[in-house]
Amino acid sequence: MGIAYQFIYIFTRRKKMLKQKKFYKVMAALAVMILSYSSCSGSSSSGSGDEVKRPYGPVSETTTYTYQVIKYDGSIANNNASLKKIGTKTINGVSYNVYQGGLFTGTTKKGINLWITGNPDNNNLVVAGGEIYYPEAPDPTQPYATLTSDPPVKFNMNPPVGVLQSIHTTASITLSGTTLPVNLEGYTLVSNNATVTTALGTIYGCQDYTGTATIAGVKFSVEALYKQGIGVVAGKVNWPPPSGGSINLLSTTDLGSAQSGDNTIESMTVLGPGNRTFRLDTYDVHGQFDADKYTHAKMLLELRWADDNKAKQPNPVSPFTYQDIDFGTPFGYFTYQLVPSPVSFLHPEENGKGYTFWIAYVSQAAKNEPGPNGTAYHIYVTLPDYVSNNMRVSARINYHLITP
Repeated sequence: MGIAYQFIYIFTRRKKMLKQKKFYKVMAALAVMILSYSSCSGSSSSGSGDEVKRPYGPVSETTTYTYQVIKYDGSIANNNASLKKIGTKTINGVSYNVYQGGLFTGTTKKGINLWITGNPDNNNLVVAGGEIYYPEAPDPTQPYATLTSDPPVKFNMNPPVGVLQSIHTTASITLSGTTLPVNLEGYTLVSNNATVTTALGTIYGCQDYTGTATIAGVKFSVEALYKQGIGVVAGKVNWPPPSGGSINLLSTTDLGSAQSGDNTIESMTVLGPGNRTFRLDTYDVHGQFDADKYTHAKMLLELRWADDNKAKQPNPVSPFTYQDIDFGTPFGYFTYQLVPSPVSFLHPEENGKGYTFWIAYVSQAAKNEPGPNGTAYHIYVTLPDYVSNNMRVSARINYHLITP
C-alpha cells in the first residue's frame, strides 16, 4: 500500500521523595524542587478533527506525569514518582498553583509541593518556593522542610545558550524549626536541542538546563531536560556525590478541563513486561457518561517500539492482533485499521529518523446505543504476553460533551 494511500485511508475510515541523619538528602530534594521541576499551566485545547491530529501536548494545568526514579547506586526505585497540580495557594496576594511531586499514596507522604505560576512553554515561569514531606519526620502529616523565596524567582526559559542566569532573591529553608540561608546561584541553558533517552524512548529537541545552589554550606547541582509540549522528561541531582539520583519520564496524561462543548484528552506511556495495559477513556474526566453519543468522537492511536534500533528495523511486523486494541464505548466497539507508517502526527520531531509507527484513526458516534444521550469513548491497548520489548503508546480523543 503506498504511503499517500495509507494516510488517506487512515483519516477517511469511520472506525474504534527523614530522618535527621538524612538532612542532606532533604537539601538535595529542595535543590531539585527549586531548580529543576517545572510548572504546568494553561488550558486544554478542544476543537475539530484537526485537533486530534496535532502534535502531542501542550503542557497544561491538567497534565499528570509519572517518572521512573533511579537511585544513587543505579538501581531503580520500587515506586514511581508522580507530578500533578493539587490546588492553589495565595502568597502576598498572588495565587500560585500547587504542584505535588513524589510518592503520595494513602497515608504515605514522600515528596514535594511546589508553588508556581506561569507556564514554561510560554516562558513565564515563576517559583515562590515549596515544601517537602517525609514519612519518617516527627510529624509526617506536616511539611518537614519549607523553602521560600522573596521575591519569587522568575525563570527565563529561553536565555542565550551557555550564559549563566544569576538568581537575585533572598531564599531560606526552615527545617525542624531552624531557618537556614539558601544561595540560589543560578542556572544555565546548556543546549536548546538536546537528545535524551528515557523509558519512553529517545526524546529529541529538549532544552537542557543545569543549576547550582548552596544550602547550609553544601553545594548542589541539578540538571533538568525540558521538552516543549511535554514538560520535564528527565532530571538529575548530585546527591549523594558523585553520581546522585535521577528521574526519567514514564508517562503523561492530560484529561482536559472542559465542562461543555468539546474536550480533548490524551495520554502517552510505555507498555512492557511490568505494565501491559493502556487506557484512555472519556469517563475518567468527570466520572460520568457525559460524551455526546450523537456527535462523532475522533480517536487517534500511535504505537512505536521504545527501543530506537527495534523501531528502525526494516519490514516491521506489528505485535498486535485485532483483539489487543479496542476503540469503543461501554456498549460496543468500532472497527479500525492499524497501518504502518514512517510518519507520526503526535511526534513529528521523530519524522525522518527511520522509525516505523503503527497508526489507527477512528471517527465515530454511538447514536444507536440504547437509552438517553450520554456515553463514553475509549481507546484500550493490551501488549501481548509473548512480547518482552517495551512499546510506546500515544493516543488522543476529541469528543463533544452533553449540553447540561
